Amino acid sequence: MHDYPPEYDYDDRDNSVVEQAFHDFKGPYDLYRTTYDYTDCGPSVGICIEYIEVLPPDGFDDYPHEATKQKWIYCDDLHKLGTWSELATHGNLIVGISVSSIVEGSDCEVPAIEIDTDPDALADQATDSEPELHMTLRRLFNHAVEDVNAEASYIFATQKDD
Repeated sequence: MHDYPPEYDYDDRDNSVVEQAFHDFKGPYDLYRTTYDYTDCGPSVGICIEYIEVLPPDGFDDYPHEATKQKWIYCDDLHKLGTWSELATHGNLIVGISVSSIVEGSDCEVPAIEIDTDPDALADQATDSEPELHMTLRRLFNHAVEDVNAEASYIFATQKDD
């Protein structure tokens, strides 16, 4: 018998933890727009997807072969991913979420805070009060937004004083 939730042993990743964490949003673009509209610094949100690409024969391989690829998609381009369910239909796995900001009126930016959506990484950051991984992911995202907003506000205030 395990002394931890069975989803921690889940090897076949899917987007269910992300979908549960952000169930009140239609998809990545809706998450971004809502975060942007209701946060003072207007943060950027990025989603890293993992997908399978079929590569043509290249001289080393006589036949097409599959390769796992990752790609970050940010802000307004997130609409191309569609809804949470469309991501799964297209075989796109969300492997990371980032939050960052460009400070308006300056040449400064707040570095991205990246969140790994791997269940093992989330389990390492879970607390007793939030035993489910989707709760941990939502907390990490909310803290990232708060931290980026606080840093952007500080930079803006110090730039304004100069």
